[in-house]
Amino acid sequence: MENNSNNRFMHHARIYQLSARKLTQDATLEELQELEQLLREHPELAAQLDMHGRFFNIEMKQEAADTATSEAWQRQEMTLRAHFPEAFGGADPQPAKKRSLLKKIGWSMAAAGMILAVVLGYFLNGRKGNTENPVPQADAAAIEATSSKHEVTLPDGSRAILNKNSHLYLSEGFGSVNRNIRLEGEAFFDVVHNGQLPFIVQAASVQVKVLGTAFNVRAYKDEREVETSLIRGSVEITDKMNKALKILMKPNEKVTIQLDQKSLPDISREVRMLYKMEELKKEEVSGMISETAWVQDKLVFNSAPLLEVVRKLEKWYNVSIKIENDSLKEERFTGVFEKETVNEALTALQLTYPFYFEIAPGGNLVIIK
Repeated sequence: MENNSNNRFMHHARIYQLSARKLTQDATLEELQELEQLLREHPELAAQLDMHGRFFNIEMKQEAADTATSEAWQRQEMTLRAHFPEAFGGADPQPAKKRSLLKKIGWSMAAAGMILAVVLGYFLNGRKGNTENPVPQADAAAIEATSSKHEVTLPDGSRAILNKNSHLYLSEGFGSVNRNIRLEGEAFFDVVHNGQLPFIVQAASVQVKVLGTAFNVRAYKDEREVETSLIRGSVEITDKMNKALKILMKPNEKVTIQLDQKSLPDISREVRMLYKMEELKKEEVSGMISETAWVQDKLVFNSAPLLEVVRKLEKWYNVSIKIENDSLKEERFTGVFEKETVNEALTALQLTYPFYFEIAPGGNLVIIK
């Protein structure tokens, strides 16, 4: 068991070294081929390398680091080489033959930090056959989904699926000293249990705190509400603007918190919160829960009021929908859509309750009458 743990560590350390050389354009063809093979054997690291690659692209315009930083990295590299020469391809090469990774310090120090975190965790565990893969640590990062959903494995091993037009912002030290995330948009989380580090999602002023569970959070800026749907486990919902608010959710519950904002003289903003709790229900024909159906690329309405239907159709089809007939807003509609066009979806919804709609030239505006 200890040999397996040793091998995993060596492979992970080698992957980060090769990735840094690739980004700084120092990698040879053989090294690139070696990296590709290692990533096939360790696909769990691909998402984290992609995230840190974004840091590199952002900071690649920076010049080389100052002397103190350079010396710090060299000391760290020497320590790693002394303990794990195999991961660095043997003995320390001659200085004249070195190509410093510090050409692009934004990536280099991040990669060094992740490798050192693995080293420290490895030795602190006493090298006694720990069967869990060491988890490299991440600096602050942003993850986004634009025109399609995006799935990512976070540094702590948790899984997140982002809906269209959504953003996740990971706090500095995520996975090591905290598991704090800020969400704009919608995401489904399947969280790895960690009793020492609660997983916290900040959505607008609402905070969702868990230890290990699966749940969905919807918090688009233009909707003025935060919706949390719990699939399994338990979560605690609080609000930084309303200290008295604390909601403990159970599986198959949904909490919708209304954010009613208004400007006041001499006060930039006041937030009043209203919330409702309801049971998650499956749509009868598909058997799917409407709040999480998007994860499977489906749009489901289960006796939903037209205002909710319109809100989701707008995000799904990237259109603007205007309801001119106020009497329709509270009518309820049911339907399951996957590959239908917006015209086909609205035509199908007319079977639930008759209404008239037209799509303006260009296809970006729909008017319901």
